[in-house]
Amino acid sequence: MVWNLHKRPADAKAQVEAFLDDLQPWLQPVEPEALGVLLKRLSLHYPMPQMTDTERRHFWLDYRRDLRHLPLDVIEHGCDLWRRDPGRKYFPRPCELLVLCEWKLQSRQNDSRNLEQWLEDEADE
Repeated sequence: MVWNLHKRPADAKAQVEAFLDDLQPWLQPVEPEALGVLLKRLSLHYPMPQMTDTERRHFWLDYRRDLRHLPLDVIEHGCDLWRRDPGRKYFPRPCELLVLCEWKLQSRQNDSRNLEQWLEDEADE
């Protein structure tokens, strides 16, 4: 949507509120089961080190703990970027995947904050 900055639509407040409502689900953290599925699917593309059952359990638990605050589609996007990069020969460490994911979440959070601030400013006028 393009707005004329000199003349705001009469229903601008309603549009912003609706957009914020639509944005909220996209800020929700991933369900643990869905995260596990994404990570296991990504791991199919790379050689994995030999691990005991206990080591493997701790490996996946650490991964889940490090990524659990991210929305599902943000993690999926990061996995896609990693998998599509021809220079990536190994399964990513959590910090490497986080770098690919965080900017997208930050952008959404910033959009949400900016729109909420706009609504507050509108209410003060």
